[in-house]
Amino acid sequence: MMPLAELWAWVERERAMMPKTITELWAWVAIEPDGGEGVMGSEMMIDGRTMFVPLVGADRERIESYRGHAEKIAGLSGCKVKLMRYSEAQEIERL
Repeated sequence: MMPLAELWAWVERERAMMPKTITELWAWVAIEPDGGEGVMGSEMMIDGRTMFVPLVGADRERIESYRGHAEKIAGLSGCKVKLMRYSEAQEIERL
């Protein structure tokens, strides 16, 4: 497990590249042979550690940075893949 200080440093670097408010979410979605769908994810090396990352982002630039992962998974699995943009949001709860 990544030490908390390292994790926080990574979060801060990522936060600097994110939009200030999230108005939409983008996701790479796999279409399974039975028609089911699932948000894709991939193992990625982050600061020398392997982490599982969902292929989801809050802007087009972030989601495009995951395109290579989505294409590789599509090629290996044979599943069709689509890029989705979700722009309707409803706040459910604040903690």
